[in-house]
Amino acid sequence: MKKSIALIIAAIGVVALFATSVPTAGALFGSGPRYELTFTNLTEGQPMTPPVFAVDDEPLDLFGLYQFASPGLREIAENGNLAPLAGYLAADRGLEDSGIASGVGADGEGPVFPGESRTASFHADGFFGREFSAVAMVVCTNDGFTGIDNIPLPILKNRPVTVYAMAYDAGTEVNTEDLDDLVPPCSGGETGTGMSNSALAENGRITMHPGISGSADLSPDVWGFDFPVAMFTLTRVS
Repeated sequence: MKKSIALIIAAIGVVALFATSVPTAGALFGSGPRYELTFTNLTEGQPMTPPVFAVDDEPLDLFGLYQFASPGLREIAENGNLAPLAGYLAADRGLEDSGIASGVGADGEGPVFPGESRTASFHADGFFGREFSAVAMVVCTNDGFTGIDNIPLPILKNRPVTVYAMAYDAGTEVNTEDLDDLVPPCSGGETGTGMSNSALAENGRITMHPGISGSADLSPDVWGFDFPVAMFTLTRVS
């Protein structure tokens, strides 16, 4: 497993998740209470993108079981491309309290590796009725992702809310587990793609992820995962 993770680290610069056209959480200076998000990768072998997140005073419904994936969610789940969903939340939805939980942009930290945590700070107006949603790619899958949706922000200072997250299948791409169909870090940068392949498209709905079967290039011993796969901790700090 360590050898495979080393290959990922060596080739990580070629993934689409390094898009810099959208703000990081560190660039958000809204009014209202300040919060911290800590995102932790609980898997033993799967890297993840930093999560795209947003806060609103009404449900965001970024995803749901048996729903069709939105274009922004599809880009994250298939390609690790965070920019479309982050841009939609900031521009089309007009949410100032949104962004990418560090690792994309100026600091260039990149993926969240197994056992790692990433912390981001953000502001959110108001004290009641604010709901938090976030989505991240489970990188070495065809269209796997993790996330939480419509979680109330904590009201009391320094009383964190922790939510464990499952892995989901976006239902947008066949699970070939072939390195040619996965983002390049999974193969050490020697093959793969950061683009969707229309030949693999499926018109499915979001389901729980079936896991790594070992039917092609991905070994369950290296890339397999148990549930939950991630942990989100929200803390009001001011």
